[in-house]
Amino acid sequence: MPHAVIDYSANIEEEVIDADVVNLVHSALSDSGLFQAKDIKTRAYIAGDYMVGEKGPDGNFVHVAVAILEGRSAEQKQKLSQSVFDAVRKELPAVDSLTVEIRELAKDSYRKIGG
Repeated sequence: MPHAVIDYSANIEEEVIDADVVNLVHSALSDSGLFQAKDIKTRAYIAGDYMVGEKGPDGNFVHVAVAILEGRSAEQKQKLSQSVFDAVRKELPAVDSLTVEIRELAKDSYRKIGG
């Protein structure tokens, strides 16, 4: 824990890869001090079928969903969200839509094995 899932539009695939967005997000989570580096999992998926606001298929987006176990304060979640947002925004300043969300998972129902 945590799990970071990055979704992005296919029309910016090269920019996302060049900016090493997976590493940027992974590092932001690690640097937060909220998690042990060995527990962080980060992955990215290309969205080939999408619409972005009024630009429709000509627009582009990056959305980062970070799932964490419940128990962090609102301030910790806000700082985490902002640090992920800032890391991606710095490397992809022209993206049409950048969003970051922090999702909480219930400790009593989350299961895992291994790192």
